[in-house]
Amino acid sequence: IFYVFTDVLLSSNLLLPLEFLFEKLLSFVGGNKEISRAFTVGLIECTRGCKELSNIGLTPLTASLSGALISFSGISIIFQSLAFLQRASVNSWFFIKGKLVQTAITFLSLYLIFSFIL
Repeated sequence: IFYVFTDVLLSSNLLLPLEFLFEKLLSFVGGNKEISRAFTVGLIECTRGCKELSNIGLTPLTASLSGALISFSGISIIFQSLAFLQRASVNSWFFIKGKLVQTAITFLSLYLIFSFIL
């Protein structure tokens, strides 16, 4: 469902502001429009974003963003997780904040590692 939902958002240009924001943020580490679009798509549907990043090619940035997307898992998986976590009385905001911190740590760690390897 989220794969198709992403197509609708892309074709209606509703993701352009988010793509533009990530293009500006990622420009400091070699990002461009194509990478920011793939990352934005991945925030909604992780598998699709990772596939699009892999099609761009292996760079420290694309590898790090792929790791960050896997760590974040996408809005689609987060919604699924929240449905089960509510039954366990887990605070939704605590879970989401934890995912964001985990994503940032993953990105920074992988970017440093891949900058030396690639």
